[in-house]
Amino acid sequence: MVPFDWLEKAAAERPGHPAYLWRGTEITYAEFLRRAEARLLDFRHQGVSPGDHVVLLLSNTPAFPVAFCALSRIRAVMLPLSPSYHRHVMAALIEESGARYLVTTPEHAGLVQDILAPLPTRMLMVDESGESLWAAAPAKREARAPDPEPPVPGTAVLCPTSGSTGIPKLIMITSDQLRARVVHSAESTYCTRDDVILGALPFLNGFGRDQVFLSALMSQATVLLQDRFNPREVLRACASGTLTYLVGIGFMYRALMDAAPGRMTWPRTRLCMVGASFFPKMGDEFFSRFGHHLHNNYGSGEYSQACLNWDDDPESNWRFVGRPLPGCEIRILPARADAEGLAPGVGEVWVHSLRTPDGRLSSGYYRRPQDTAEHYRGEWAHAGDLGRFDEQGRLELIGRTRNMVKFAGVQVSGETIEKALLAHPDVAEAAVVWDRNRVWGEVVRVFVVARRPLEQAELFEHCRRVLPEHMVPRDVEFLPALPRTPSGKVDRLALVGARGPAPGAAAGQLGQE
Repeated sequence: MVPFDWLEKAAAERPGHPAYLWRGTEITYAEFLRRAEARLLDFRHQGVSPGDHVVLLLSNTPAFPVAFCALSRIRAVMLPLSPSYHRHVMAALIEESGARYLVTTPEHAGLVQDILAPLPTRMLMVDESGESLWAAAPAKREARAPDPEPPVPGTAVLCPTSGSTGIPKLIMITSDQLRARVVHSAESTYCTRDDVILGALPFLNGFGRDQVFLSALMSQATVLLQDRFNPREVLRACASGTLTYLVGIGFMYRALMDAAPGRMTWPRTRLCMVGASFFPKMGDEFFSRFGHHLHNNYGSGEYSQACLNWDDDPESNWRFVGRPLPGCEIRILPARADAEGLAPGVGEVWVHSLRTPDGRLSSGYYRRPQDTAEHYRGEWAHAGDLGRFDEQGRLELIGRTRNMVKFAGVQVSGETIEKALLAHPDVAEAAVVWDRNRVWGEVVRVFVVARRPLEQAELFEHCRRVLPEHMVPRDVEFLPALPRTPSGKVDRLALVGARGPAPGAAAGQLGQE
């Protein structure tokens, strides 16, 4: 009941204070509570019971926090999904979860009607403002489906991983773990009731849920809510002194710089936190435009927020994600046996939190015991990152364990190739993915977004100056923009699926098919 308890406390102590600024209107904490209590009654009337698995197919409108808080009081197990997920991913996760109910808005109902047809899942449609239960599908005549496989006792949320390399797994997070995550995030960023936070990151994602939606709710702060990121609205809110801190990812800050008419003063902004990757020199440009530094943040669905770089040096904030936050311990352990050729000190990043009775901030993957055994060791969790510490104790992320493949006797790192390409002044974005090839098995595919028309030969020559020969691409595919997951990471699954069969090996010494 954690989110609902926080909402009741905020409504009692600050009834007239705005919880959300949304489309030019204010939603106070008293009004937020009224809507959540009304939806609580609606959901109970429709049969939602403690332990029921409920999908939230909602974007960042007031309907999401209203439904989330109402269902937390019922003690349902929530699975937030993005309407922008690939269709086959959405279908697989709904079926895997064994959900009895799916809450969505009329805008998104058409996305799942045929997916739900063979399933026991009932659709409940709410108004996007969260003010009413707009419609409810009739109960299905067939017998009630068997109970889904129970998650770890006390599970409140099944959180999908990014799914950038395949179908997302569902991370089990208990109510106690959720509370610990939110307290930890609010303390790490010094969130207070005077803050106004940008709420453009999807609340279904751990970054947006823990560090914006729930941190603001617990702290009784205000959220500028956006279901679609609007850089011009954000610029106006910063210039007027409305926004005190921004939580975003690289392309959002790039969009702010592109939309700004020139240098601007943001009088009340105190923190600009960036998650996922951002591009070299972006920090310098951002500071010259707005007078604020981008502060790199690191975490994952498995262990929430682990590092925050408070350095003012833009180069440091691009290269390092900072030192472990209080309450977190990070170790670099040897990488898997097939990851030869790594630089000295590079290994797998494992995180331990001391803030819950069991010492973890998640309980493993739902119905995936093998994956849980691979990524969890006692009180330690590993989300698949490679990294190392510098002499000042700052963590540098080198890449992903799954974006590194050994074939034809050599080791190829996708992140190393990406960093080399991004060092070219006319490359705006770059992504390396792995695809199947009938000769080589797994092969490298390289995608680039260029600032001006570029020839492949120019990029190949640039790469030869900074990469070993076996990592120099043989083929580059140019795109107007890279597809992204709901959390803003590069959608590598879409890159593979949307471009057809792999043309051949991309690494220099391997040749063509």
